[in-house]
Amino acid sequence: MAVLEALIARRDFTKTDEALADYILEHADEVVRMSVAELAERSYTSSAAVNRLCRKVGSDGYRAFRVDLTMDLERRRAGARVSADLRVSTGQSSVDTMTSVASVFRKAIDETFSTVSPMELRNAARTILRSGRVILYGGGDSAVACEQFANDLKRIGIVSVTAYQYGGRWAATRLARKGDSAVFVSYSGALIEGLSDHVRAVRGAGAKVIYVTSGELDAATKHLCDHLLQLPAGEDIVGSAGTFFSQMTLRYALSSLYATAYSVDAETNDAHRASVVSPDWTR
Repeated sequence: MAVLEALIARRDFTKTDEALADYILEHADEVVRMSVAELAERSYTSSAAVNRLCRKVGSDGYRAFRVDLTMDLERRRAGARVSADLRVSTGQSSVDTMTSVASVFRKAIDETFSTVSPMELRNAARTILRSGRVILYGGGDSAVACEQFANDLKRIGIVSVTAYQYGGRWAATRLARKGDSAVFVSYSGALIEGLSDHVRAVRGAGAKVIYVTSGELDAATKHLCDHLLQLPAGEDIVGSAGTFFSQMTLRYALSSLYATAYSVDAETNDAHRASVVSPDWTR
């Protein structure tokens, strides 16, 4: 997915490039049928800006860009036909098993890439960077993903607090102050709705709220969040060998959130990471 990946990587993009990339990523299926003038008008940019961006992402002009984008979208749809559930059989070869796991992981990454809004991702990253403290709520697989995310944040000097157990959750919630962020991670969304008292409490204390979920949240719960990273749904754990799809969607979304925050000032973060990370720290 060279074009799609280049659009979200934003290497050497100007502010105009970023605004145009946001529009294309949000309306990719429509863009492949637009003229350069129509895309320029709808994205509030110019034909020259569109052509410059096409070259930056590796296409030889706008016509080639539309072909490249169409091919990327077709590859993504082909990946969507792979099952999100890992099914294994008795005596299955290790090669077949590795192939099945890889297919589920690729599907999880491709669908998360398609579902998460780049604009929401970037805005959530900026909120985290402005935070005095990040409080992470998760359970089960979500707690594991949160632990890795906390470890990542430490690398760029962001203080985080994990709130996984019931008593520990309220202790963490009471720490919330204006200027903090609270990240609620739940693949199904059930945990977020179950922690609605915590969501209201941290919002009442002045903290920003970020949801990371594939769940369809009720209007009242959704109203309390500042940023929503919507994950792809579709995993059926009944009959599956494990929750590989949801684990990967959570990990990929949180890694992208961290990397986006890191990229806001990569030079400073490189220097900070070098000052605090020992050679064996990440092993």
